[in-house]
Amino acid sequence: MLGLVLIYFIGKQYYKLAEDRGMSKWLYTIIGVGIYYLGTIIGATLIVMYLELFGNGVDSVSDTTLGYMGVPFGLFFVWGIHKILDKKWKTKKVDVNKEIDLIGKNEEELGTINNDIKF
Repeated sequence: MLGLVLIYFIGKQYYKLAEDRGMSKWLYTIIGVGIYYLGTIIGATLIVMYLELFGNGVDSVSDTTLGYMGVPFGLFFVWGIHKILDKKWKTKKVDVNKEIDLIGKNEEELGTINNDIKF
């Protein structure tokens, strides 16, 4: 049940991010969930390697416990990739209402209306 709730919220955040930035919503939702699973698998693999090298071995830990131990790694991967995409896509965000207001204005009017835009 915990996995389904996490998948829902991860997908929702990636969906919202892609929607705000004008990207493919469902593609990035699926990518976000995939990143979570990839991070969980990588985290569980690292934990297994650590247990085999320095601990009592994998046999001392149940599969369920190992799965729960991998969840923070998956969440960290999701958070990191989300921040990277957000930072990368921030520069591409265009305010549509502002652009519509600029239609039909000449250069002198644009200079007085909005000093941010340079031609």
